[in-house]
Amino acid sequence: MAKFTFNWKQTASFVLKLCITSAALYFVFQKIDFELFKQTLSTVNLGFFALAFLFFNVSKIISAYRLLVMYKLAGVELDGKANLKFYYLGMFYNMFLPGSIGGDAFKVYLLKQQQKEASTKKLISAALLDRISGVSFLFVMGGVFLLLSTFYLEIPNYKWYILAATLLVIPSYYVFVKWVFPTFISGFMVTGYYSFFVQLGQVVCAWFILMSLHIDTSYWDYLTLFMASSVFAIIPITIGGAGARELVFIFGANYLHINQPAAVAFAILFFCASALSSLIGLFFIVGIEKQLTTS
Repeated sequence: MAKFTFNWKQTASFVLKLCITSAALYFVFQKIDFELFKQTLSTVNLGFFALAFLFFNVSKIISAYRLLVMYKLAGVELDGKANLKFYYLGMFYNMFLPGSIGGDAFKVYLLKQQQKEASTKKLISAALLDRISGVSFLFVMGGVFLLLSTFYLEIPNYKWYILAATLLVIPSYYVFVKWVFPTFISGFMVTGYYSFFVQLGQVVCAWFILMSLHIDTSYWDYLTLFMASSVFAIIPITIGGAGARELVFIFGANYLHINQPAAVAFAILFFCASALSSLIGLFFIVGIEKQLTTS
């Protein structure tokens, strides 16, 4: 059975992330009307939240197939079902075992155990480009939503700069892949196609969370903050992005004139959808470890 030991560095990393997460959430809840926040959460429409959970997982399944394309370009033969299990296992490790081996590193480890001839360098490159591809389209959609939000009214003179930056993201990513990771350039179009629908799935998830909170105004403002918070949540300094998203919403609400308790409730519900989805990976641990012991 595959075992991962915790050393003092991993434990310290977990404790630090826990402290940062706790401090961020404490700060956020000091800044809002907590009673109104609780009241907002108490009226959540569970039907809409279930749809948000569904589309969150749709986006993750598409993301898993994007990563599968990357793996194949790296010379790894893996069927879609096994890859999906690995993907959810990675989500589980990232969310619930942040002081241990990271989710991406865990997937690389699993693949190396099953396919000894696979290049570790190419596997790591595939995982890195998978992330960058997703972030690229996140920036594109975020730029579009920013131009449609009320925040744009505060910075009208920057319209063309924002538009130009948005339009240059994908071409810049293409040049980056072609020069730095030429092995993966043949998959640029298909992975880009997947990345668009990954982010679209996340946006639909966010929209259903807004519906679950009975928010029927300022859609573009919430979605702009959602995209911005997604960028900060990627930075591995908190547990599962908790605290980071809420901070973005609490500060962004000052500029976008949206309800702060509702904005924080939105961030909390998105974290819940992510955490519940990550738990799916728990069901695959035993089966994967059996495969490793027989490989």
